[in-house]
Amino acid sequence: MPAPIAITRQLNDEDILTAIHWACRKLYYSIDRAGMNQRAAAEALDDKIMGDLATVAVLSYAREQGVGAVAYDEVRINDFRKADPGWDIAFGTNAGLWASKTNDPRSPQNLITASVKSSRFPPQQENNIEETIRFYDFKILHQPGRDIGESITSDTEFQVYFSFRQSQLGNINVSRELIVSCLNSLQECGQVAARMQVRERFGTCYLTAWNYREAVVAHSKRLTDEGKEATWVSRHAGAERRMWKAPLRLGMNFTSIGELNK
Repeated sequence: MPAPIAITRQLNDEDILTAIHWACRKLYYSIDRAGMNQRAAAEALDDKIMGDLATVAVLSYAREQGVGAVAYDEVRINDFRKADPGWDIAFGTNAGLWASKTNDPRSPQNLITASVKSSRFPPQQENNIEETIRFYDFKILHQPGRDIGESITSDTEFQVYFSFRQSQLGNINVSRELIVSCLNSLQECGQVAARMQVRERFGTCYLTAWNYREAVVAHSKRLTDEGKEATWVSRHAGAERRMWKAPLRLGMNFTSIGELNK
């Protein structure tokens, strides 16, 4: 099967403000995925913004393709104070109806859930999306004592990339007062966007590939059955994290997202 072909996507003002709004509301409640490195407040917010921009990019693309989709951050009822349920977007023809009526937004009914992961290009592959898809993986954290099936917390995995050099935070900082100002107002988030140069740094993203949980697990099992290593080590900022091997090249094109509209 040919490797997926990435889609280059430009994020609009609403995408950016929405992502910043969600990220700021999460910042002080430590809703990080397990295994995240310790970070300063500005870096933590920046990483959350990048992650939420990826979610918004997938969400808006799906809706443009006529796929029913709702983000967990659109329906959560815990004021952003509790950890996510393991999924970022739920897909299906009845996604909007479910979102408008549910009293339990953590547990979608008859919908397909997705975990959206964001990454920067590897420095040596800066903006070389074809080589990144060829050699790199969906970012699935290996958790001690759990197999890959238990490590994947949604029905599907999605991977979005951003520029490495262009997206660097550098010496940019942001005050607590500015963050607080946009907790309850989407429009106030424009100040954070300007201060952190979000459009300049993250305005372009690359929708690389997606895949079903079952397909990722089956690949991992084949590696194990063949006596091959099923994990790899990610090194960043002096920290090491073990990740599952889940090649992007074995994933599906974003243009096939319509099949999730069940």
